[in-house]
Amino acid sequence: MVPCLSDSLSWDANVQGQFITSLCRDTRGSIWVGTEDQGVYRIDPDAPKVVQYTHFTTKEGLGDDNAYALACDKAGRVWVGTLNHGVSVYNGKSWRTYGPLDGPLGSRIFALAVSPKDGGVWGATEAGLFRYQNSHWSYFTRAEGLPSDQANALAFDTDGTLYVGTQCDGIAIASPADNYKSWRVVPGPRQMPSAATGNGLPSALINCLLVSANGTVYAGTPLGLAESRDEGLTWHFRRGVDWKAKLAGLYHPIVPDERPISGDLLHDDYVTCLGEDGAGRLFIGHRQGGVEVFDPKLGKRVQSGANGGRLEDYIGALLVEDKAVWVGMYGGGLLPPAHPEARTASSIAAPPIPALPVPSAPPTLAQLNTMLARVKSLTGQMPVGSGAYLGEDWCTKGDWVGRYGRQYAELCAIQSPFDHFPVSTLGYSAQCFEGPHRDAHDNFRRWVHWITTENRNSVYDPIIGHRRQAEFDDHGEAYDRNHEGPGLYFKVIVPAGLHRVSLYFFNKDGESGDNRYRDYLIQLKPFVSSLDQAEKEPPLAQTRVHNFRGGVYPQFLLAGPSTYYLRLAKNDSLNVICSAVFIDHIAEDIEAREDMNTLWMGGKRYDPPTSDKNTPPSDLTTAARKLWGDPLKPNPYRIDAKNLTADRVLAYRAALAGHAPSPLLENWRWNLHLWGTEDRKHFDTVMADAFQTLLEKYPDLKRIKD
Repeated sequence: MVPCLSDSLSWDANVQGQFITSLCRDTRGSIWVGTEDQGVYRIDPDAPKVVQYTHFTTKEGLGDDNAYALACDKAGRVWVGTLNHGVSVYNGKSWRTYGPLDGPLGSRIFALAVSPKDGGVWGATEAGLFRYQNSHWSYFTRAEGLPSDQANALAFDTDGTLYVGTQCDGIAIASPADNYKSWRVVPGPRQMPSAATGNGLPSALINCLLVSANGTVYAGTPLGLAESRDEGLTWHFRRGVDWKAKLAGLYHPIVPDERPISGDLLHDDYVTCLGEDGAGRLFIGHRQGGVEVFDPKLGKRVQSGANGGRLEDYIGALLVEDKAVWVGMYGGGLLPPAHPEARTASSIAAPPIPALPVPSAPPTLAQLNTMLARVKSLTGQMPVGSGAYLGEDWCTKGDWVGRYGRQYAELCAIQSPFDHFPVSTLGYSAQCFEGPHRDAHDNFRRWVHWITTENRNSVYDPIIGHRRQAEFDDHGEAYDRNHEGPGLYFKVIVPAGLHRVSLYFFNKDGESGDNRYRDYLIQLKPFVSSLDQAEKEPPLAQTRVHNFRGGVYPQFLLAGPSTYYLRLAKNDSLNVICSAVFIDHIAEDIEAREDMNTLWMGGKRYDPPTSDKNTPPSDLTTAARKLWGDPLKPNPYRIDAKNLTADRVLAYRAALAGHAPSPLLENWRWNLHLWGTEDRKHFDTVMADAFQTLLEKYPDLKRIKD
């Protein structure tokens, strides 16, 4: 713990952090502030000024220095959701981090919430939901009925009903009455609403959720605010003052419905966070509209701004209390209230130090067999031309070589105006176009931003022997923000078999100006006669990419031989940028297919550790191998196999508990994209050796490198 000197209860954004991502109050009355890049702060307003602020980073035990979610459980432990290390938990004395091996199944935490009914801690990750209750971890994914594994927001009502806001698949609702076994889904519309107010959700992309004291459920989206007064059965939405401009900016504009509007419209369509004060007033944070306060009974705005903030501020987090509000800005730091609420004597008194959460137990043999039986019962095969969303990887960063692109890899604009990709002899292709809603003579741009960089999020290029930050850009910055497009399209061709297509995104300047607003909808679509027709086609699968200051690989499954479109929609962002596209054939033995990676590295290989075929036959390890290996047989990914990531993580935990040999565990960690310090060092060593080999064969590469 590092005390931070402060003369008053204020925030120095240049020192303590400009990018506030989460806020909460603990059981002792302290305020916790989560930042991007600078860890978390604890604020003790009643403490002596020299120790009002305590700073925690990786040096003190955080998994990483990005805190995208915060929650305090009933025992007084503070939970921090990180970028790619799972959750870090503080019990008042020490920290412990729980990742895919002993806590959540995922690495990226988008939201945290505590059940008011039973005190269970819930988290939303890229691999579904987790719950920690009574020293036990449990998991909820598409296999349990969620519409997707990519959740973005969580909220409870007083009886423990859970509302889950997904990245792009609406809202899922479940009850403690059946221990959250059945989920009711409220999907959002495929098309933007034509009116400023109306019934239903305005969008399937859910940014935030709030259940008010009277039970009203609020959902913030990029297209306004929705509310439900009957536990999510029916919804009514209210949009922002920019609603007409967005309709006019569509590729196929929609005539606005000019029906009379009751109450006030929002300052901005894009809602980022919500809060309620003791008087029942609703605080609404926006991406470009600051904070506004509504009286829900009147549907009227009663206040614009909070704590001296500007109406154009990007609000990253709100902590609204009975008579005070804390405002966290993404780009402007923290705005504390002028008069923080006083802590009670009981909250100030130091409670006993609670135990840290118990690590997740590995699955038992009976549980593994149940999971295996479920997998074997899935019989539907993927028809040629179909597709599915697989998941996302927040851990690999720019170290793609070996793990991605073994059959096709394109590093976008890395030798601008040229890209780097070996010519595939296997029938793979990924050709990029600007979307159809563009000026007649416009085209996408190829940019190199950093000729050389040590930033691990930038892709490593074996041909030049170092990292370079480059990307395709749809040139969206040349158009009005409300212009739908241009966006990017990739025409993807794959041969027979099943293939994984992965895109790589890194918002390298995402903490500056309008770059902060990047938020993409990524859709896999069937190949049709024109991009104009492709715009109208419903997606085969989709996901969302936002808050990607850390690099991310969204991944789709394609069944060939076939041709597809990947649509990268701007979604009211500044522009679309993409750093790379990779294609991998899904086969039991990677040696059975031509490996393009070796062409990048002068014939050197960087392969997954060899899995030991002669694993000692313990019951636990044998069952784990069956669970892991079954999806890798011919035609492995069944279109209804919704539990692949979860099953593989749990299989790894079982193999670890069953004392499986190191080669098998190393191979599985590689395939799960789990990285340790030694893995990074090994990657750097192999890449340096491969580039030296290339230089010996092709001395002119020295000129390209420089």
